[in-house]
Amino acid sequence: MDPEVISHYYVLEVEHDARDVQIKLGFRRQSLKWHPDKNPGADKAKRAVCNAMMAKLNDAYTCLRDPDARKLYELRCASIVFTHPDDPGNWFREKFEAERRAREEERQRQRREEQERNAARQREREAQERRRREAEEREQQRREAEDRERRERAERARQAAEERERTERERQEQERRWREQRQQQQSQSQRRHGAQEHQSRTTEPNGSTFSHFTEREWEGFFNILRVLIMLQEAASENRRQSSGTSSTSFSGSTASNNSYRAPRSSFSGSTTSSSSTPRTSFGESTASNGSTPRTSFGESTTPNSGASRPSFSTPNPPPETPSPTREHETDDDFTTGSTEYSYSSYQQRRGPGFVRLPQYSSRARWSQAELDALLKLRRNHPWETWDNIAYRLNSEFGNGRNGNAVRLKHSKHTR
Repeated sequence: MDPEVISHYYVLEVEHDARDVQIKLGFRRQSLKWHPDKNPGADKAKRAVCNAMMAKLNDAYTCLRDPDARKLYELRCASIVFTHPDDPGNWFREKFEAERRAREEERQRQRREEQERNAARQREREAQERRRREAEEREQQRREAEDRERRERAERARQAAEERERTERERQEQERRWREQRQQQQSQSQRRHGAQEHQSRTTEPNGSTFSHFTEREWEGFFNILRVLIMLQEAASENRRQSSGTSSTSFSGSTASNNSYRAPRSSFSGSTTSSSSTPRTSFGESTASNGSTPRTSFGESTTPNSGASRPSFSTPNPPPETPSPTREHETDDDFTTGSTEYSYSSYQQRRGPGFVRLPQYSSRARWSQAELDALLKLRRNHPWETWDNIAYRLNSEFGNGRNGNAVRLKHSKHTR
């Protein structure tokens, strides 16, 4: 028969988490029960059992009273299967088994998570590969469409060039036929009327030959020139009468008492005469001493002196610097009856009660009242500059803070 395996806790009849006092009481109870002196009438076998139990009690008591030896014994109990199911030493084995199962479950859970992560990464790689293939297909389709469009444009350009060449050939052919027909008509006309009439019909009045205009066409051209000259002289006379001796911004003034005779047309046209000097159509002015006329743009000429004086206007004065406006604060801004200047972002603060903000903010701790005042000021004045808000806080609490510190504090509490 195999010897039974029992733990020190089972020998002392204490629990697995018994304290030193409980261990000591258990040892005393078991000693009174199994000590040979407490069993004087026992036979030899009984006495041997008592001696064996006392040896076990001494070992158990010695081991469990030492903390280091007890820890080592508990580790050994985790791998021992004791004989009695109710042995307290089985608790350590059950605890070890539970921890082992928990570790195994944790490893399995980590393994499953790793497998899921690998599967997710694989799916992501497949999705990326699919998107890449789709992008390549789209790019290939785009390139094919561009090539097809380019070929179509080239084909259309070639067809247009061929059409232009065909049209140009037709036009040249038509012109050639027209020239041949005109030459035939001219040759027929020369044969019909003779060379002398053709020469008189293609001769200018000064005797030079010109092959395009006939005598009647030249006469019409001269009549048009005569009409234009008459219209120009009439317009000049009307401008001279309306302006008189005053000067305008784009034409000079003329003061002259000399009589003027209108020039006769070089084309033997009719001319008009006037007793005053006509003004040219380009704004030229003639001095009273008969000097060469000149064009005046923004200049006036006086009859006494021929010097010209440019006319100009005084430039606009620069705009005035805007003056600051004063804002009257109410009880909502933590000050009663106080008034301060409000400037835009490009104006510097100036005023009778102006206090320059410090370059480096003070290290004073922010009180709850000052923080509430900062949040309320920013909420009521969202478009105000941080320097102005710091000025308001310094006026109320006197901590010497600058705009940067106020901005950072507001950002920290509103992020």
